[in-house]
Amino acid sequence: MRHFLKSIFLLTTVSLSLVVNGQLNFKQGYVITHSNDTLFGKINDRGGYRNSKICVFRATNSDKVVNYLPEEIKSYRMDDDKYYVSKQVEVKGRNKYVFIDVLIKGKVNLYHHRKSKNMAFYIQKNDGEMIGLANAEVPLHYKHDENVATLYSPTYILHNKIFRDTLYSVFSDSEKILDRIEGVEYDQKSLSAVTKDYINEVCKGNDCINYERDLNKYKPRFGLFSGVQMAQISFLPSVKGMYTLEEKSTIVSNTFATFPIGIFLNVPMPLISEKLSFQMEVISNGIDYRQKFTSAQNYNDTIIEINTKTIGIPLLLKYELGRGKLSPSISIGKEISFVYNSTVTVDQDKGLRIHPVQKGGWFGEAGLNYKIAPKFSIFANIRFQSHKNLLIVDGNQRATYETVVHSAHFVKEYKSNYSTLLVGFKF
Repeated sequence: MRHFLKSIFLLTTVSLSLVVNGQLNFKQGYVITHSNDTLFGKINDRGGYRNSKICVFRATNSDKVVNYLPEEIKSYRMDDDKYYVSKQVEVKGRNKYVFIDVLIKGKVNLYHHRKSKNMAFYIQKNDGEMIGLANAEVPLHYKHDENVATLYSPTYILHNKIFRDTLYSVFSDSEKILDRIEGVEYDQKSLSAVTKDYINEVCKGNDCINYERDLNKYKPRFGLFSGVQMAQISFLPSVKGMYTLEEKSTIVSNTFATFPIGIFLNVPMPLISEKLSFQMEVISNGIDYRQKFTSAQNYNDTIIEINTKTIGIPLLLKYELGRGKLSPSISIGKEISFVYNSTVTVDQDKGLRIHPVQKGGWFGEAGLNYKIAPKFSIFANIRFQSHKNLLIVDGNQRATYETVVHSAHFVKEYKSNYSTLLVGFKF
């Protein structure tokens, strides 16, 4: 099982690396040229960062792929999805053409440029000049009225965000929107909301908003799961309990079952790839295990009993191989797990515990996701995992794993291999 686990983990790691770096994610869309011609075909969606540098386009009924730089076309768009326009912006102190995200297109256009924190958003009213929204503070000095008594300094310094002053100017014809500007934050959601409300306030008709980026598409998702875990313990060569002899070979247990249950938070990573996500889980599990081993020296038998309760925190990268209703996925990750309650008996020695911090925890996973509704899915995953731990004498729980090993204050070191089937819901 150990070699099989290593093979699965290596295969998952290599596959994930190859897929992410060389992904093909073509979507129906079109390109607008400088002569205003529309070229229909498919566009490779490689993630926000790479989409801002180049448009990878394949025309309808053609196998030839054409790479368009921002200087070479006006814009490109994926059907019912992302929209990019070529604009000249300041990048690292010099003007440069890039593809910037269109958040809203209509009577007012709102753009997002991912490569800059202090000048990440631009606004354009009635197809006029594109204005940058600077994320910087300027001190505003107010001198107190000399005719009014004050207990403090007569000069006050307030700090105001420059982008809010710009919004005051752009939205000056709507008193209702002006009252909201002080509460606007420098992010996609806040700026998109106030821009959309302004358009709806001052514009009447069907052409007020021609495009709006769906910001909810890549929101974090929550879920819960449970399953069955088939485990096998390999007791490594080490000193055994005080009533048993030294075991010079690895002892492998029978396979036994545990039943984990957990919750997770899945965070999409669209800047790298819309198919890639980071997931954090919290898993509760336990072991109730007992087995008799026959000593290699044929002197006597050894009975080992282990009862534990653990909390695990797996952290993983997940890559979906498709975006349809039924989509497979692969993942790699590491579980940080803690034993918070344990009792161990080796023959007559009952004063033993499991070390509270387990080592290793690397795993590979393959799964299948079925989308029932836009924000509700069911899934099944198979996970292959391994970790190490120690049977220790009660009282050594506070020492680190390395300290216990180096001081030989342990009864046995063991390695656990797991094959786990998990099923659950994501919403």
